[in-house]
Amino acid sequence: KSDENTEVVQVRTVPFAPLTLDEMKVLANQYTREKSSFVIPDNKTIHILVEAACSAPSTGNDQPWKWYYNEGTLFLFHDEFRSSSFGDFQKIASFITFGAAYENLYIHSIANFDLLPEYDFFPVVTNEKLVAAINFKSIINKNSEFQEIVKLDTAIFKRHTNRNLSPKVRLEQNQLDFLKNW
Repeated sequence: KSDENTEVVQVRTVPFAPLTLDEMKVLANQYTREKSSFVIPDNKTIHILVEAACSAPSTGNDQPWKWYYNEGTLFLFHDEFRSSSFGDFQKIASFITFGAAYENLYIHSIANFDLLPEYDFFPVVTNEKLVAAINFKSIINKNSEFQEIVKLDTAIFKRHTNRNLSPKVRLEQNQLDFLKNW
């Protein structure tokens, strides 16, 4: 029970801890399929590709992904700490988000680096935190199918979202009344 002068503060609790680098390494080491013979030689390229992937929209603007590159394989992880909410029923929203991130990675890899990413979704069947293991191949000849993909690349960084937290301010009573009666 509260009256007009009592401020009610709700604190959201998250049942998950943030995914750590050590956890990601353990899960990546459980990936038993043959690793890629093609290794991207520089971290700058990986950084650019992950930046393109992270430009994808995410449900609730939560960016629930973490990335780890090791020995030619780029691993995509689900950090449930970032996506835990009523809007992510059975992780469906997060899985859609991961598809959008992979699509950006796919487009940007082909368009800018002549790399063809190939994914293995949920490569560790006992743990959904490892969403995908992504390996790359060099593209020798870009056929017309790839030329269409190149056109899509121009849109990746045009999407903008303000991810900065704004300060909380108390609304004046006349603003509250306006919103209630709107």
